[in-house]
Amino acid sequence: MSVVFDRVRPDLGGVPETLLIPLWARAQEQARSEPLIIDPASEKIVDALDYDFSRFTSKHVDAENFCIRSRVMDSLVSSILKNSAPRTVVEFGPGLDTRFHRLGHLAKRWTEIDFPEVIELRERFFQTDASRRMISGSMLDQTWMDELRGSTDEPPLFIAEGVFYFFSRTQIRDFLGRLKTEFPGSSI
Repeated sequence: MSVVFDRVRPDLGGVPETLLIPLWARAQEQARSEPLIIDPASEKIVDALDYDFSRFTSKHVDAENFCIRSRVMDSLVSSILKNSAPRTVVEFGPGLDTRFHRLGHLAKRWTEIDFPEVIELRERFFQTDASRRMISGSMLDQTWMDELRGSTDEPPLFIAEGVFYFFSRTQIRDFLGRLKTEFPGSSI
């Protein structure tokens, strides 16, 4: 059975709008005979979005680089989860990535944290349940840390693919220091 989504105009600008580039890249990759990453949902989501994706082609955005990054990240996350006790995964800035669909079965729980407008868009395409939740807010906020600390016993695995580009070195160092303090034994 094929999932068909209603057409949606993404109300995104600035940093949140950049999530459309790797989504488009994964959708483009599906046309290849041997795609670097298998993500048929990306095509359905691109088709459902009322957005001019041709701007990426006209700017010569290299879709392959985004797919390589996703494949490498999937490989790393898969390896870590297969070689550790069941644990919670916290993914920062997932945009419209479908990593949970590819690897969620390896995790105890999966939490996705992104800007409010991104989570609102994600909720049009992805469902939450007891093993998966979405939190609206900045990864730099303390709120999600307090919430997660109370809901997990094991040190989480944090994923940050393509989000640190948008922060200063000081912000990144402070953030990583807080993760180390708040979640001893965790991995990123």
